[in-house]
Amino acid sequence: MSPRAQTVSALRRARVVGLLAASLLAAAGPARASTTATSQHWSGYVVTGTSVAYTRVTGTWNEPAVDCTHSRGAALSVVSVGLGGFVTGADKPEQVGTDANCSARHEPSYYAWFELSPDVAHTINAKVEPGDTITGLVKLLRINLVEIRVRDATRHWTFMRKITLPATDTTSAEWIVEAPYACRRFTCRQASLANFGSVEIHGIAATGNGSNGTLAHRAWTRTRLRFVPCTPNSKAGASTRGMSSDGSTFTIAWIRNAGATRCAPDSTSATLGSHH
Repeated sequence: MSPRAQTVSALRRARVVGLLAASLLAAAGPARASTTATSQHWSGYVVTGTSVAYTRVTGTWNEPAVDCTHSRGAALSVVSVGLGGFVTGADKPEQVGTDANCSARHEPSYYAWFELSPDVAHTINAKVEPGDTITGLVKLLRINLVEIRVRDATRHWTFMRKITLPATDTTSAEWIVEAPYACRRFTCRQASLANFGSVEIHGIAATGNGSNGTLAHRAWTRTRLRFVPCTPNSKAGASTRGMSSDGSTFTIAWIRNAGATRCAPDSTSATLGSHH
């Protein structure tokens, strides 16, 4: 099983529960507005809309360099773009992204991956290094046919697949940094967020109900997320800041002490699903 599958794919249920408070706050806000919420898993931006189906999302970032000097045990960080997985009860995300992780021996590692529920996550067999310019794309071609792309412009490789799924989640589009889960045998817990410094996501675009736009689209509600962990191992989190006026760029920054939040039920431990 790939490293990404081991750390993330088993915990979709826990991730959705952990995002419950954030998605409820987003749903309570007025349409065509901007809201702010705290999440136990994500930092970044999510767009939603009443009766809006999102069929395309893309964004570009430079792979951050993690500082593993002071990490306590393994620490993980993810930058990704995707469709779905945010709205309460929607548990079928389609995502692509990169990891920047620290091992228990303070050794950094970097790789790209994709995850299409209900399948496990898969590592892309291509080199990724800090500073590489990465572009991710998820596009719904038909109701159950998804195209995924990850391009490393620095190393001149592109990974592309068209994959048929039993069902897709089009309730949201997102551009995020995440602290994924680390799994040992049949128990998974949220990992400490690796010190990735900061990452700017730009070239942000999405398509909802056939309308193309950015975070500034007037018909969409955007939710800015601040990551505050519920893990006892670390208080490291991340904040979202500096959205450009046209909604095409923003920055996520690592925070040494983001405070702590009470863990939602089942958000710190879960049993591996039947797909493993």
